[in-house]
Amino acid sequence: PGGLRMLDFVDFASFHTYDAGTLSAQVSAIKGWTEKPILLEEMGWPTALGGEQPRPNATFDEPTQSFLYESMLRDAAGHDIAGVMQWTLWDYWGGKTHLVPGHERYFGLVRQDGTFKPAAAVFKERYSAVPLPSETRTDVPLDTSDVPNVRR
Repeated sequence: PGGLRMLDFVDFASFHTYDAGTLSAQVSAIKGWTEKPILLEEMGWPTALGGEQPRPNATFDEPTQSFLYESMLRDAAGHDIAGVMQWTLWDYWGGKTHLVPGHERYFGLVRQDGTFKPAAAVFKERYSAVPLPSETRTDVPLDTSDVPNVRR
């Protein structure tokens, strides 16, 4: 009613994609709908099949993950979007992760044993984000340097 759209009620537009080859076109399409900041709030590529059958034309390994992340971060920077969030930081392990299907357990930047995958360096060295201003103080470590049982 009245020509209002969901975009008229939000502060920024966000989307998910797992297709590095179409990221640039997706951002261009979204920019055609709004001038608000755009956040790629979920992207990723798994590094293992997790027991699933191989897929035609899809390689689930660490070099492919790094290549695709470099591509997506380059395209995101080229379009000057507000930010990128990768799904997920850590490969699933322990607890009830057996309920998570095969390849879905391997999207992390950190392996189950706590070591970093090569794609972690892609984010660390090639993706800089503007820190969010905050007056919040915490005693919780914001990195793994103070967390026991994490191999570096």
